[in-house]
Amino acid sequence: MTSTSGAADSSQIKFQISEHLGFSWASQLMHKTIHVKNQGQIVPGKCALFHQGKEIPMQLDNIVPYNDGSIKQVDVWFRTDMPANGKKEFELRQVRKVKATKTDLYTKNKKGFIELGNGITAVRIPVSGGKGSAAPILGIKLANGKWTGASRFSKKENLQFDPVPGLIQKLPNPPAGKLISCRTERLANGLIFQRYRLTYSFEKNGAYSMTVTIRSGDPVIYFDEEYKHAGALTVDFKNYKPAKSWYKAFRAHKGKAITLDYKTEKKVALLLGWDGYFTDISPAFIFSGAAESQSLAIISTDADWLPFPYNQALHLSTRKDGLSISASLQEGQRHWGIHVGQDKQYKDMVNEFYPWWWRNIAISMDKVLNWQLVWPGMETLEFPHTFFSKKDLPKIRQQLKGNKLIQDFMKKPKYAAAKSFTDAATVFLYNGDKKMLPILSDPTKTHLGVSATTYLEKAGFYDTYHANNMQLSDDLMVSYVGMELLLGDESISKERKRQMLSRLAFIEYITNDYNYWPPSIPFSPTSSEPYSGYVCGTPNQKICYLTARGIVAAMIPNHPEFKQWTDRAKADFELNVSESVAKSGVHSESPFYSSRDTMRFGPYWTAMKRAGVIDNDPAAEAWEARLKKCYSYIAQMLTPPEPRLGGRRTYHPIGRSGTGVIDPAIMISGSPFGENDPVYLSEQRWFWESQGKPSPDVMGNTGGRDMSLTILAFLPIANAKAAVKSPLESKRYKGFGLIGRSQVGTKFESNILFRQDPFCWYLYEASNGAVYFWGKGAPLSLRFGAMYSKPWMMSIPFGNRLIFDKGKSPEWTDAIGHMTDYCLMNELVDYGVSKTRDTDWTREILFIKDKNWEDPLFLLVRDDTSRKGSSSAVHWWLMSKDVQPNGVESVGVVPNQVKTDDEWIKRVGTNWKDAPKLKGQTHHFETNFNVGLDMFIASPVNPKIISDAAGFKPGQPYCVNKKMCEYQQLIRIEQGEGKHYLTLLSPTIKGEKRSYKTIAGGYGVEVNTATQQNRLFLAPKKISYMDKIVTFKGKAGFTRVGSGKMIRLMIINGTIESKGFTLSCTGKAGLLYDGKSITIYRSQESDLKYTLPTAVKSIPIRLVHSK
Repeated sequence: MTSTSGAADSSQIKFQISEHLGFSWASQLMHKTIHVKNQGQIVPGKCALFHQGKEIPMQLDNIVPYNDGSIKQVDVWFRTDMPANGKKEFELRQVRKVKATKTDLYTKNKKGFIELGNGITAVRIPVSGGKGSAAPILGIKLANGKWTGASRFSKKENLQFDPVPGLIQKLPNPPAGKLISCRTERLANGLIFQRYRLTYSFEKNGAYSMTVTIRSGDPVIYFDEEYKHAGALTVDFKNYKPAKSWYKAFRAHKGKAITLDYKTEKKVALLLGWDGYFTDISPAFIFSGAAESQSLAIISTDADWLPFPYNQALHLSTRKDGLSISASLQEGQRHWGIHVGQDKQYKDMVNEFYPWWWRNIAISMDKVLNWQLVWPGMETLEFPHTFFSKKDLPKIRQQLKGNKLIQDFMKKPKYAAAKSFTDAATVFLYNGDKKMLPILSDPTKTHLGVSATTYLEKAGFYDTYHANNMQLSDDLMVSYVGMELLLGDESISKERKRQMLSRLAFIEYITNDYNYWPPSIPFSPTSSEPYSGYVCGTPNQKICYLTARGIVAAMIPNHPEFKQWTDRAKADFELNVSESVAKSGVHSESPFYSSRDTMRFGPYWTAMKRAGVIDNDPAAEAWEARLKKCYSYIAQMLTPPEPRLGGRRTYHPIGRSGTGVIDPAIMISGSPFGENDPVYLSEQRWFWESQGKPSPDVMGNTGGRDMSLTILAFLPIANAKAAVKSPLESKRYKGFGLIGRSQVGTKFESNILFRQDPFCWYLYEASNGAVYFWGKGAPLSLRFGAMYSKPWMMSIPFGNRLIFDKGKSPEWTDAIGHMTDYCLMNELVDYGVSKTRDTDWTREILFIKDKNWEDPLFLLVRDDTSRKGSSSAVHWWLMSKDVQPNGVESVGVVPNQVKTDDEWIKRVGTNWKDAPKLKGQTHHFETNFNVGLDMFIASPVNPKIISDAAGFKPGQPYCVNKKMCEYQQLIRIEQGEGKHYLTLLSPTIKGEKRSYKTIAGGYGVEVNTATQQNRLFLAPKKISYMDKIVTFKGKAGFTRVGSGKMIRLMIINGTIESKGFTLSCTGKAGLLYDGKSITIYRSQESDLKYTLPTAVKSIPIRLVHSK
């Protein structure tokens, strides 16, 4: 908030500071920005600041002058305290003589250096000079008067954050040129602070500047740096050897100590502008246990360490002669400080120091009292308005009470005796029951009510786990509708409404403060940045808090900063959605885990539309379509009816997920994205019904799910009629891979997932290049879904994929690649090819479909390897009854004694003590379902097989069958360098007999049953093969000849002939003849030629372009 002149006395300007949150502040430095209307009114050096008629110390900064040198705009710095709900008035007056005031600040000019100090500490900096100039920090004065901490330049040190190949690319880091000169200049010298800037130039266009500030009565020395191609800076605190370094973080919100030793040089931690998620990385470290109990702390003073925040990190190290910090000067900016004190200042070192850092630096009085927490017209805001209007409310209640599904849901006992805020909001939205108002009015029920305590009396995120930015967004999600309904009720007093709106504004300022919510920088393998910065949570966590930023702003649309807030919210949302939702609708995280995003898309988009933020935005339609496609994508990721869940469809448990998860994402997908689209609503209704018609509270309030928002969003689908025909289909999803389906809706429905594209990257490492398989209505080979079990079973070996013995990339990018080719031929076959970005593993699949229960179904997979110096193995996880002999609700053969994935992996082949010794090519496995499973290893013909097992106990989080266990048998096939694999999986029915044989030099399989002959081919280049059933010359394809007249053919880049039917093309083609009709499929690029036996030439031909 700024102040302007306008008092009767033209030689003075009055301004006021106020506290609106009920929080008292001890004395701190703060500033006010003053605008002076009249030229000549206030002159620098001839003005003073008064409070209650007394002149108080102050300092002017950032003066913008009129032409005559008088002040047009200025920042006035002063020290004050503030009682809760208090107000203070100040006057900036023109005076004849400024009163002399004592200060503890001093400057000493010595030979070769300048010393800046106050009553607590001091810093020495070099004077201007040439090639022999010293680095910017010559010493730091400890509380006992001793000095330490001299800095030095080095041409190059490896101080950039370690790159992750494929995810974070290493930035260039050339050595700096020689130092040319240093220029030291004083920028400010007053009663409140002193500030100097040191500017260095280097050869090769290197540049570096450090601004050093010391404030009156402040134990912190502030350093602000900008640099480019200047090498590296190290500050050595010789003879300063603290015993411990304390910090707080996401996993250490109660405080953690790092024990320090000085036997060898060792990096112990990273200081960043903002990061509280990882071990030994934090924006504040305090040291204790040094000689004479002298304490130092290294702290971030502002969060924008850019452009690549981790590369601006201060590396904290121990050396034989003491503590040391080092940092890259390659390119960027950094804001940090050194806090000087003594151990005895804090009884509880970290839990007392962090609140001091938080209240004085991160969320200081200077910030909060300058935030505009009251504003003109705030009392006139009509509520509700963010998701619906007050005028809409009677109609909404009529619709909710008129829908039987919602009626039945609201009959649950918890709503008859609502106690929580979200339950009370749901009841009040549903029927307007005034008995809910006392619950909604209770300030302890919502995060809004306790926000001042959380962020002002505590260190926010660093003191309270539940106050991290994602959890804050969860707390807000379950509060939005209830707050709107309360604010709109006539029973609320004007004062209570003002308090709530002030706290909403406070929360919005918090969400826009980079010291609390960090810069929104994407982080993915598809990012355009060479190194994409802050890991400020998972992709979904970013969307969580970025949507909260927009929704809260939309709740107070007449706030003076509304446009600035919503412009930023919109830009950040679009930036991060572009990295988490592909144009195809694919989400970068698993279908289940992405529901943290999808549950927010609707409320956010509705709020933005109703607030007018996206009016006249030409890109809005495309963004809305993208979000809508995301809901369609997660619906397409449903399994066939899951026999372990009573026939309900559930998400495939790929990525970070759990088996048997059903959530409300699909049921809320109609609002607002189904408006004026009845086809979409009918399809989403079908998907919801296929999940078993889950209740709105199927997952409770997990992830911030609010039942009032849920039933409101459920209305469009609750009122829709389900599609008559299943919307599930085979589909190539760019960014994910390929979904293959056969006989959807029958008892023998089958499904594959072939996952390879880099957009889906987060926690997908087990599934990079993997194939998962349902056959004949049974889950036969799935990705484990034990998200929170021990072990997690989310690592690379727990996927149906190839693993190299040597040269693995970090987990999340290992074997990441692209799908390079595909073809979908409806009821005939689905085909796909993937290749790793390192081009050392190619996987090609044929999903050959069945016509009926008795008809065979095949999944043929070829793996080509070319990594030099590395052997390989293919892992197949199978739902074998041998590892779970007593059924799906019984514990299997492997005890859950292993706590980590790594432990299990080290013991591979021995975790299941009674694992069978498998030999040969053909293996049959019984399952706990109504089908068996055959595996034929066509290549290698003499496979080396290791078998093992893994599983998890019942009661997994979010699994709707709490009795269900899952155990799978591992089949690990090993080979030497450069070998290929060809593996066939096929479900079998009881009593069926088959024979398998390797053909075509290891690139084909012959499968014969009592009624059919099948020849399957899958090669990296053209091959030739001929027998009495088929003549084949091509890259891939198959023929199936059955009893009677049935025949099926498929060819890729070649010719296939069987029983007088011939297909030839350079692309892809297929043929299906059932004795009555002929269907021929062709790809768009195919130059198809075909011949038919004379006996069928009169039969009409249906030509279909394959997808």
